[in-house]
Amino acid sequence: MVDEFLGAEFKERVLAALISIGREVEGVDRKLDALKDIEISNIKVEIAMLKVKSGLWGLVGGALGIFLLFVGKKLGG
Repeated sequence: MVDEFLGAEFKERVLAALISIGREVEGVDRKLDALKDIEISNIKVEIAMLKVKSGLWGLVGGALGIFLLFVGKKLGG
């Protein structure tokens, strides 16, 4: 009944459109996966940079504390 109502040409067009849409969706999925990989890499680089900066600031803070302790002992007697 459905075959008689729709016709073969219409069914072929619908099938072709669905196949085309499926290919476009797959392409979008691949692009999104690539973007996710790039973003994850960028985030990892930023985290590494923040770790280095925090280590340097910790070093500066520790050195400043030791320096002030040394100066305080020299000035205090």
